[in-house]
Amino acid sequence: MGELADAVREHLVPATLNAIGLIIVIVVVQLVVPPLASLGTIVPGIGVPVNMVLTVVGVVLALYFAYGVLKHVKPIITPAADLVSMALLGRREEDLHTATYNLVLAAIVLVVAVLLSPLMVSIPGAGAVLSLLVLLVGIGFGGLLLVKAATGFYEVFRDKLEELAENLAERVEELERRASETEEAEESE
Repeated sequence: MGELADAVREHLVPATLNAIGLIIVIVVVQLVVPPLASLGTIVPGIGVPVNMVLTVVGVVLALYFAYGVLKHVKPIITPAADLVSMALLGRREEDLHTATYNLVLAAIVLVVAVLLSPLMVSIPGAGAVLSLLVLLVGIGFGGLLLVKAATGFYEVFRDKLEELAENLAERVEELERRASETEEAEESE
């Protein structure tokens, strides 16, 4: 069997289950924490609001599930990148693994930041600041990873892109030449 097929068989189900777990944790915390915050319930003996405890537990669980997704997606990326590299370039490119991994990591970071940011609002005192901080750090880090991924893809496919641009330029020149010949023929009549 192929390396990609084996990786998909082994890691797709756990990656999907972790993604579902991440979504469930975020949805449950989003549905449960706001009503508890409005009640102002305090954990007896500790003096900490219940909504804060649930938010912290939700964030930890969300990060755990996000890590699980990443852990199980990474082994699929390498053989998938090899397959694409062989199909498009005729050779394996290590830089394609890195670029693809950076792209997937950026997507996960951005999704987690966008999903976790609203959870932070329910933390008393600094919730709004933490929410904004999580969002800004996630967008900043995700953006840097996207730039690294784009640079990596460009480096890997530069020759193919330049070849494509040259072919396109030659076709445009041919069209311009035909248009010029047609124009000259009409003027001479």
